[in-house]
Amino acid sequence: MNKIRILNRTGMYNYLEWDYNPENNTTATKRAYAKLASEKITDAKVWEVAPEVFWYSTPEKKVNCLLY
Repeated sequence: MNKIRILNRTGMYNYLEWDYNPENNTTATKRAYAKLASEKITDAKVWEVAPEVFWYSTPEKKVNCLLY
């Protein structure tokens, strides 16, 4: 796990432990696949998850980034 600093919506920084690996961060991975399903993207693989965005690939495009 990495300790990261995030600027929240009130303008204050929060420190939190975060694991970017989708296998170790199941909550963020579920959110990522739910967002992909809402965008009608079914053949994607999530590579990395962050607090606000995630990275995925499809057979047509190598690397994509999407907000939750």
